[in-house]
Amino acid sequence: MSRSRSFPAALVAALLVVLAVPSAAGAQTAPAAPTAAAWSPARAYAQGAVVVHGGRRWAAAMPSAGWAPGAGAEVGPAQGFAQGVTGGRGGRQAWVTSLADRGPGTLRDALARPGPVWVRFAVDGVIRLSAPIRIPSNTTVDGRGANVTVTGKTLRVEGVSNVILTGLSLRSGVGGNTDGVLVQRGSRRVWLDHLDIAGFPDEAIDISQGASLVTVSWVHVHDQDKGILIGSWGDNTSTESIAHVTVHHSWFDRTHQRNPRAVRHSRVHAYNNYLHGWTGQGMSIANWAQLASDANILEAGRAKHAVTTNPTRPGRDNRSPAEGYARVRGDLLRGGARQAGRRPERVFDPARSYRVEVARADLALRDQIVAHAGARPLPDGPAWLPAP
Repeated sequence: MSRSRSFPAALVAALLVVLAVPSAAGAQTAPAAPTAAAWSPARAYAQGAVVVHGGRRWAAAMPSAGWAPGAGAEVGPAQGFAQGVTGGRGGRQAWVTSLADRGPGTLRDALARPGPVWVRFAVDGVIRLSAPIRIPSNTTVDGRGANVTVTGKTLRVEGVSNVILTGLSLRSGVGGNTDGVLVQRGSRRVWLDHLDIAGFPDEAIDISQGASLVTVSWVHVHDQDKGILIGSWGDNTSTESIAHVTVHHSWFDRTHQRNPRAVRHSRVHAYNNYLHGWTGQGMSIANWAQLASDANILEAGRAKHAVTTNPTRPGRDNRSPAEGYARVRGDLLRGGARQAGRRPERVFDPARSYRVEVARADLALRDQIVAHAGARPLPDGPAWLPAP
């Protein structure tokens, strides 16, 4: 079913009021527009707020967080280790017009052709996959402005680079050892953004087999045993192809464990996330992996261990026999949550790779993450408009 993409007239009228041009008489004496602050993904903005991004002034057309100015036409920029990812920008634009698994107008068909592609959706509904879909290099799958759920099988990002997945809901619908998104086999520059993932019998997201330079942002994981596993597979003593992963502004909502779990020398920067009511362990680190935990909100239920660095019990998994290392800074602990760093001097410094604005961990940040994490599609039309 096709839907109109017209920008709501009422919203346009409201924005024009906010940004109303002064009368000719007033314009002669009005002071110059004040210098606006640079846009930050760590802040919420009220409708009409003005920011500077990409050398231009923008005004929020609606309450906005997470989407960059210009996001009505593109996705980005990514923060963290996937910085610089462009996905299918500059390639062909493919519209999904069918909810079928295969055939013309389907998601699978849109991704089957060579070359960079930006995939968007002209339909709402559920796409039931009979087999996994492989995402090629230089691809954006963009569910913003639609209400799309992909179910049945995994989205595979394997041996490719420069990929963006955003604005989608992912559901399992099958048993077995199934993950929501697999990022594997040396994939690079992958950005998983504004996804809603639930119900998979294995991980919501698995980043392994040499995959690196990955950012997970504004993702809502719920109704799920395992959240994110980073660095699984391979020789537990190898330091080759270390996974470098950033996780920020994501909501791990009453999962059991792995929010995330990092192993095998992985380096993970987790900042401004909300972990709520885990039933096993919150974030866990083993096998010489390193966690830099900055300003996360860790709200315990009956299970209290928010960050653990203990090795897996011998005999359960002899691939991960060693401890992990954690440096914790500025985290907000609630509900009796307990955490402790271990050998923080051995943890990498994310600032040597990129710079981000880390917000203070407080209840306002928690509310912002709850309001905006997951596949919260933009209404028809842009979140930001050019400001005078």
